[in-house]
Amino acid sequence: MALMMDNKPTEYKGEALVWEKLSSLLPNDVVVYNHREVVDDREFDFTLLIKNVGIMVIEVKGWQSQYIFDVKGPDEIVIQGESKIYGSPEKQARGYRFDWLNFLNDKFAISPVVLSMVCYPFISEKEYKDVRLDIVSSRDFTIFSDDLNSATRLGQKISNAFVKKKPLNSTPFDEKAMAIVRQHFEPSYKAKDDQIVEVSDAYSLLKVFNKELTEKDLDELIEMYFAGTKMVAFVKSEIDLLSVCNKLEAGFNARGIISDKGNVRLAEIDERNDFSCVSGSYRIFNFEIYTHNLDLKNEEIIVEGQYTEQQKLILEDVANSTSWNFEQYKVEHAMGDKNVLVQAGAGTGKTYSMVSRIAYLCMSRKRFVNNLVDEIAMVTFTNEAADNMKLRLKQYFMNCYILTKNKKVLHEIEAVDLMQISTIHKFAKAVLQSSAMEYGLGADFAISSSEYAKEQIYEKYLNNFLVEKQKEDANFAQQLRMPVHKFRKLLMHLSQQLYNKSYGIKELKEENLGTFEEWSFFNDVIMKVIIPAENEYEEQLFSKNKIDLKESMLLLNEAVNGAFKEKCSLKYKYLFIDEFQDTDDVQIDSFLKLQNVIKDTKLFVVGDLKQSIYRFRGATISAFDLIRTDKEKWEEFSLTINYRTDKRLLDKFDAVFSKMGTKGYLPFREGKDSLTSSVETYISEHELVTKLEYDGDEQRMEQLFAEIARQKDIIKDLSKHHKLSSKDMIIAILVRDNWQIHNILEEAKVRGEFIETQVGGDLYQLMPALDLYKLVIALLNPRDPVNLFNLIDSNYVGIQLDIQGLHGLGTEEQVKKLTDVLNQYFTTVMNTTWEKIIMDTKVQPILMLLRSIYEGCQPWYQYSDTDSEQRFYKANYELVLEKIIKTYSVDYLTLNVIEHSMHINIMTKQEELARNIEVETDGIRVICTTVHKAKGLEYGCVIMPYMGMDIASMKKADLDVYVENEKLAYGIRIGDEQNKKYNSNYDVSQEQNERVNEESRVLYVALTRAIRNVVWMKDIKSKSKISWQNLMEV
Repeated sequence: MALMMDNKPTEYKGEALVWEKLSSLLPNDVVVYNHREVVDDREFDFTLLIKNVGIMVIEVKGWQSQYIFDVKGPDEIVIQGESKIYGSPEKQARGYRFDWLNFLNDKFAISPVVLSMVCYPFISEKEYKDVRLDIVSSRDFTIFSDDLNSATRLGQKISNAFVKKKPLNSTPFDEKAMAIVRQHFEPSYKAKDDQIVEVSDAYSLLKVFNKELTEKDLDELIEMYFAGTKMVAFVKSEIDLLSVCNKLEAGFNARGIISDKGNVRLAEIDERNDFSCVSGSYRIFNFEIYTHNLDLKNEEIIVEGQYTEQQKLILEDVANSTSWNFEQYKVEHAMGDKNVLVQAGAGTGKTYSMVSRIAYLCMSRKRFVNNLVDEIAMVTFTNEAADNMKLRLKQYFMNCYILTKNKKVLHEIEAVDLMQISTIHKFAKAVLQSSAMEYGLGADFAISSSEYAKEQIYEKYLNNFLVEKQKEDANFAQQLRMPVHKFRKLLMHLSQQLYNKSYGIKELKEENLGTFEEWSFFNDVIMKVIIPAENEYEEQLFSKNKIDLKESMLLLNEAVNGAFKEKCSLKYKYLFIDEFQDTDDVQIDSFLKLQNVIKDTKLFVVGDLKQSIYRFRGATISAFDLIRTDKEKWEEFSLTINYRTDKRLLDKFDAVFSKMGTKGYLPFREGKDSLTSSVETYISEHELVTKLEYDGDEQRMEQLFAEIARQKDIIKDLSKHHKLSSKDMIIAILVRDNWQIHNILEEAKVRGEFIETQVGGDLYQLMPALDLYKLVIALLNPRDPVNLFNLIDSNYVGIQLDIQGLHGLGTEEQVKKLTDVLNQYFTTVMNTTWEKIIMDTKVQPILMLLRSIYEGCQPWYQYSDTDSEQRFYKANYELVLEKIIKTYSVDYLTLNVIEHSMHINIMTKQEELARNIEVETDGIRVICTTVHKAKGLEYGCVIMPYMGMDIASMKKADLDVYVENEKLAYGIRIGDEQNKKYNSNYDVSQEQNERVNEESRVLYVALTRAIRNVVWMKDIKSKSKISWQNLMEV
């Protein structure tokens, strides 16, 4: 019996019969495959591997002679009762033959004899002649029903074909060549020792050795690695581990390559590697080696992650006895025909997993992906994450090129820049461009946002509404119980919150608005002010070939449910979605519909429900359930090996998280969701978690700054004995709200302590903003001597004038003297005059003019001689302009608009977060930031000084809005009232539960930022029923 490697076909009777006959009539050294591909989307019927002979491809046609109506020619075969005209099966078989020849030559550089035959299992040789199939396929290369009745006849027919048509210059199809082919189609196939199968073309190879390594073993491992194969090896002893490390070190040094923090680079002059092994394991880029103590009879070889059930048990054993991450290996090597869902706990290397998965898809023998740009897209949560992913992918392929010098990899590096790796809104724009005309947009439409334009429209509709109401009741405005401009802001904020959750307020129906006793007129406001204003704003943008950023997700969902279905030109085979727990219901629905539109697209989603902390943007805890509409089409994995945090600290966290899980606050099951680690930070056991108690704000600050000093001492002591990374040297103060940062920074200033922050709340009090305002006000009022003097005194000019010399002069004379100074200055730095600049404000786009002045004057040099402070100035100048543009849109920007915006923000001391810069230092850093800003980051020590707040409190925000079952629910704080009022659709109890659950997830994120230790501070006077400090006390 032949070796049948695939199940018997069931769809066609002819193929089923041929499978049975090949199985029973051919000898046991013939290997038979059926319904496989050697070229994507071209599936052959049967292929025979015949040792020392060659390869035979068989195309089966289950026709019956009585139903063959006419054979008009080789390519025109008419079957009775079928409208389809059949082409030549011989030409079809010949096409598969050439697929095989090209595949074997390109992949393995071998050229064995490959022939093709046609098989008619229900037609005899006589019938074949009678119906004139003899003009379709030649007799010598056709298998008839007669041939399938005898092993001799079938064997002779196949043998004669090889005798009659043996091509010149073919290579032998011996045991070694046959083993190469079998290893490709049967990854678990084990070649005999004397076959010496070459596997260096494989993406990855895993070996579990059952004996001491020989010199040949070592050479093969190193040779395959530098040929481009990713290696995982399990050896029997520390001696073998050391031997591999020594061989690797020699290989790197001989090639002038340096292994550097998980990457590789070219060595500098006289630079050498030092591969000092850590006991039990060693890891560098694409090479992992571990020692194991299993008693195995045979050596196990696994190519590209394809293993048998028996091998799976062995891999589970080595994973349990070493630090090797089997689950991550399975994610990387999952077959490409299913969707993949990865639940990745904090610090478990999800970015590494995504990069490795993409590498596998485009570099494995199967070549699931041939074109990175057209066949893989990725959606990330932030622009920073998108940039980081591109950087990591390019670094991966660059590493591969440095190791192998394979120029094909350079193509992948170039392709990464062209890949669609972007935020969901940019991805939405890319999709919408295919169906832009359906919405009255050009294909080059822009995504924009203008709060100023929207505010003007809202003001118009609200004023009209108020006029109508005051006709009915002259005192109607008093019912608002707040100034009209604040009421207008409230309406815009309500709409904004719904857009943030991918719900358009324009979709609301009046019967779903509920009732609001405090403002009985509020439903009228929604229908007559908010909805018409939003419609007009959308139309206004559309007329300028733009859509609002917040509208883009709603249009994407509309498109994939309608216009886009017929116009989709995308060919993505795989769509990766990062931070999936942060997606909302509409986005999830869009991804599912998009998968239906783009044929055969597979999803790869990665996230962690325990880190879902963006409920205010519409993220729900049910994200994974919503995406898994058909579990049969999904493979699911869970990553729980943490690479960030001390294993002892994780054990302490586990008790806290288990408590939250038991109470239903956190989606955490002890054991299944518990994080494990092999990280050691060398800190004393009693320092892992520290609780400090305080009474009142003053004592809190005393305790906090004393603890910062103590943690600095701990870091200094550790650094004397151990090498600490830059992240190990960071003390992070994590808080929930920006006002808490402000309090800590103010206290730090008083104490003369320097604390960095990613979110300082004083942007408009900083010199970049004040300098810009002085320039703008001078451009607007060039005849005002005070404004001109302030500009000269700013960092734009920085000339010290004798102010006494201006006293006693008339205004016109003062203006003339100050203008002369500015004319001379701008002639020197910009080759123009101040008066010419004033004229340019009437004709030049104002942003272009401000940029030109900024770059010509270079005010950052006047601001400071220090590089870091100059970078700080530039970063926050850019941020001020970004904020203005985001608020008002470029189309509406004038000098007056910019002055008005900056005047309000400066005079009201608007709390706006400044942009911090990365400080390059080898020393200890103390930073203060919110937990949301810290997500995805890691710090040596985490301090949490605000733990006593009531996390179930409904007082926190002035406005809460959500839509459930199409019904609008909201809570509003009216005027200066302490408590919010709710409409009839609002479920206070449900909302409180949701808040507690979300705050529990925020606490999970905060704690898992720590590498080494956590300090939390307990407010002993807190009367909160449920707070972070309650959750911490196990």
